[in-house]
Amino acid sequence: MLTKDLIRCRIVKGKAHPQFIDVESDELTQIADRLISIYRQTSRPVRSEIEEYAAPVINTARDVLLVKGLNKLLLDRSEFSHEEELNYCELRKSVFMASGKALKQKKDVVYAEYKDKIFANPEVDNGFLENGLYPDLPENEKLIKFKDLSAKKLLERYNCSLVQSLLINSKSITLIIGEKKAAKIRQMFKYLKFFRLLGMITREDDGGSKTKGKSGKVSRLRVVIDGPLSLFENIQKYGLQLALFFPTVCHLENWELEAEVKFRNRNAVIKLDQKSGLAGHYNNFGSYTPEEIKVFQSEFESKVNDWSITEETPFLPSGNQELIFPDLSFKNNDGKLIHLELFHRWHSTQLLARLKYGDANPDAPLLAGVDRCLYKRPEINDELNKSQWFTKNGFLFNDFPGVDRVYRCLEKLRVSIL
Repeated sequence: MLTKDLIRCRIVKGKAHPQFIDVESDELTQIADRLISIYRQTSRPVRSEIEEYAAPVINTARDVLLVKGLNKLLLDRSEFSHEEELNYCELRKSVFMASGKALKQKKDVVYAEYKDKIFANPEVDNGFLENGLYPDLPENEKLIKFKDLSAKKLLERYNCSLVQSLLINSKSITLIIGEKKAAKIRQMFKYLKFFRLLGMITREDDGGSKTKGKSGKVSRLRVVIDGPLSLFENIQKYGLQLALFFPTVCHLENWELEAEVKFRNRNAVIKLDQKSGLAGHYNNFGSYTPEEIKVFQSEFESKVNDWSITEETPFLPSGNQELIFPDLSFKNNDGKLIHLELFHRWHSTQLLARLKYGDANPDAPLLAGVDRCLYKRPEINDELNKSQWFTKNGFLFNDFPGVDRVYRCLEKLRVSIL
């Protein structure tokens, strides 16, 4: 992600215009290649050396801010050695004490002899000294891993990062999805769940009005997602999750996005669609499964014999053309289907709406899991305790629910909706 000072964006009449670059530009491709080559070195350069090598590329560019942004994205793909659990102050003190003793013993000091005396001093840790006196400073951290990519991919990521960096400070986001491939739509919503975001999903026709009829073909989906500026806690973390989700939208073939953002103390609206030329960069987009889901599925399969997790999670109508996209769907040996929706710390608005739906539809085959972080909020606690539907269909969890708890709830709901 780009820091605030590296975002190239103009605001004109209340509209934000990110300054996208031409990913096919020969000049920018050459610059990107030069920067990437710095990080591809096998000699494991330290941070200060990387800065030294990158400086000529940055300072000779026509757009210094742009090249600094490209370099920032490469730093984000780099892993550096971290400070070990050592008392560096004491280790340096032992070297300085040994150095003082060596200098007092002889007026005319020969460096080679002086160095030998320091290393020979039993109070000095030679392993520490071989890495210099200040290996714990950031500029001396060594590059130990770099996620390589092509020059074009770097330029594409830059354009995407401009939008991501703006969305970190957004009030609300509206997505219009006209994608015709159901698998891609489901996968995008799975990413939405993975980043622990929730949105209000509504069916629309091509004109923007709500589609009539429950069985009518969905022309478009409207998804309204709260932005971090609409929250009262964990704003920074939520904004990052929202920004990380955005590249999944770019994998779709037909989409529109509108968001209220705050940039340099000015409010503005950003509008984008598939014609903006943005490219998603999540590998294996169509088949990716989050690790926590993989672990849950594996444990569920090993512990439970009479239920299975279905591969495709359907959209569930919840009235007024609004839709629910569950986190998981389960089918038992008798063919009964029950869905599970999870609500994390940021999902208070969506949870309250779901409680209303559940109390109005007590026989709906839907379970609701609520993170205890959300449950601790007094207004949420009160509503959950008052909801008869949640008493029957809901449960609490920490971070992610366990298999045993989900299985018990499935069995309880299966019996009640026979």
